[in-house]
Amino acid sequence: MTTTATGIDALDIDTVVEERRGVYRKEFGFNTFRDNHGAICMIASGVSAIVTTKRLGQQITALLGTQPTPVFSVDRSLWVFLTDLPTPTDNTTQLSNNLFRYGASPLYPGAVIMLPTPGSDKRCWLHPPVGEHRPCFAAVVGVVETAATAAAATVVAETPAAQAGSR
Repeated sequence: MTTTATGIDALDIDTVVEERRGVYRKEFGFNTFRDNHGAICMIASGVSAIVTTKRLGQQITALLGTQPTPVFSVDRSLWVFLTDLPTPTDNTTQLSNNLFRYGASPLYPGAVIMLPTPGSDKRCWLHPPVGEHRPCFAAVVGVVETAATAAAATVVAETPAAQAGSR
């Protein structure tokens, strides 16, 4: 009997993956499918996402506090924050530019989002979804800006020149 890297019996993995797809559809409202490699994916339709580095993601999560925000990691180096769609009044060009400025990327409707899948440790939930609640896209962009600006200020304050100037 063969087991996967996550300890699931390889013969049962299809059943477990299909059960998880059902949870994603029924509880979280994700329209999922499986790709050619068996990973659970969704085409963003009622969901958008913001992809950040792990370091920036940690700062964003700290600023979001207890607000339920679905977040998963990819290869332990990227964090993906699932959000509601931008509203019709959001300036998505400006919001995208703001994200790019801080090293983050938006995923808009039509994008394929690969979700954490049983049997694979490539993507793991850090904060799983709570029902169909997701934060406002523009609000998370604002938190990204705040976190990145605070991080940049900390780096500047820690440089030798800044430390010498404070003596």
